[in-house]
Amino acid sequence: ELKQAAINGTKGLTTANARQAFTFAIIKSDFNYKDEDYLLNVSSLRREYVEKQGLVDIIKPRGGFEGIGGLEVQKELIRQDVSGLYPDSQAYGVQKPNGAALMGPPGTGKTELVARMADEFGLDILVLRGDLLSKWQGESEKVFEKVFDLIRLYREAGCGLLIDELEKWFKSMTGNADSNGTGMRLGTNFMKYMSNRMNDAKDYAYIVGTLNNGQWLDEALMRDGRFDTKLWIGLPEPEAREAIYRIHLEKRDRDPAIYDMDSLVKASDGFTGSEIEKTVVTTIKRQNHIGRDKAAEPELILNLTKRKKPASIRPNSDYETQLKWAQEAGYMDEYEEDRNLIITSETDLKNIDGGPPTMTKVSDSKISKKKQIIEND
Repeated sequence: ELKQAAINGTKGLTTANARQAFTFAIIKSDFNYKDEDYLLNVSSLRREYVEKQGLVDIIKPRGGFEGIGGLEVQKELIRQDVSGLYPDSQAYGVQKPNGAALMGPPGTGKTELVARMADEFGLDILVLRGDLLSKWQGESEKVFEKVFDLIRLYREAGCGLLIDELEKWFKSMTGNADSNGTGMRLGTNFMKYMSNRMNDAKDYAYIVGTLNNGQWLDEALMRDGRFDTKLWIGLPEPEAREAIYRIHLEKRDRDPAIYDMDSLVKASDGFTGSEIEKTVVTTIKRQNHIGRDKAAEPELILNLTKRKKPASIRPNSDYETQLKWAQEAGYMDEYEEDRNLIITSETDLKNIDGGPPTMTKVSDSKISKKKQIIEND
């Protein structure tokens, strides 16, 4: 089992590079191939090669879904999706997922949700670099082709690809943007890739696109068969807002028990997750300047929250327009279906028989070690 996992960690590399990976890994693990860090060291060479191409960034470990307040339905739907990458799920009749499109206003947690898939499922999450979108005809298309080649390095091992702000890459498919047709060609190439990969039994990539405003995108890109799962990531509900406050307070060594959560939740109606985090950050920063009295912070944060006007209700907000489009485009369908039927499965994906050995959830105790290995590389 360990041997096969090590082999999977080097799939896509040349024979010479694979041998180098095995050698470096055993040295870094003090010649103990049974050490828990051995497999992480083996796969680090592929990770290093991928990052050196300058086309994608690889998300650093930051914990699993438990670090996100709310979005329980969305988390569960993504878990269902990723389980479909496993051979035994496919043998049961589950179709291999193409990926997910996450729609919602800025600051609601779309990118963070994808980022935490790295530790939730033990996958490398590649993020397409936005600065590679070129005004020169043909250059952006070449970037996409090279990124597809990088994904193929993970055949049978599994990875995720995040394309943040799909509308930035593909909005000209509608004819509303650049005149040289870059978006149209990018969209055509992307749709061709998404269709072809479904016939590749060894392609375990999970493609995720985020978008702030889907009205910019052509319907052909978003129809069923491109992104199988379409999810709305909207404003957090009361229970989620409390969870977000607790996460950010505890992260900064504050005891949520001394805060008036009911009042904070009520005052933060209409806030995004990032706006809630900002109130916590600002409170601590101001209290650090005026007296460093933690006991005074609960009152200060409540006052700050009451005075803050969230972006969703400002005059220039198009939140309601986005929500209406998302409803018409089907982004609310799966959410509404499962909203009251959240599956409380205790099944850990790493225990599913037949799954790729490298796709295992990383325990919290290993996250810091994994981060150190990546940073050292």
